Amino acid sequence: MTLKLKDRLIAIDIKSARVKKDDRITTMTLGTYNGYFLHPNEKKLQKKTRCYNDYSQHWLISIIYEWYPTEPTEKMVNIVSICVGQKWQFAGKTAGSEDTANIGGLNSLIRLKNLDSVFTSNDEFERYWRDFCIKHPRKGTKIP
Repeated sequence: MTLKLKDRLIAIDIKSARVKKDDRITTMTLGTYNGYFLHPNEKKLQKKTRCYNDYSQHWLISIIYEWYPTEPTEKMVNIVSICVGQKWQFAGKTAGSEDTANIGGLNSLIRLKNLDSVFTSNDEFERYWRDFCIKHPRKGTKIP
């Protein structure tokens, strides 16, 4: 989703994670570290009309839930927390999954709720993940 505030565009993404045990949650994937992220000025978003750098900020809304598959439908999901912050505040330093080029998120509910990021800024986050992509290229990665 895109939000336009005066002359600025803000990207808003909705993610979810399931509570595993105690403070642990499943790893959210926060988007690719390849493609539009690695090449932030190439028009690859919204049918190739926008690029990563067209957005002044990248925000996430994260829904953290408990899952009870044996309960009746209306009781299967319990929302534990809704966290809102900038993408870099949710990001970890490991890939979101082994078979895709996705940025992995924090897997601690307490850290997520407190926006206790492993990064100190958006710039540090972007440098880390662009360097990660170059060091761990995926099939078809176009190195800048």
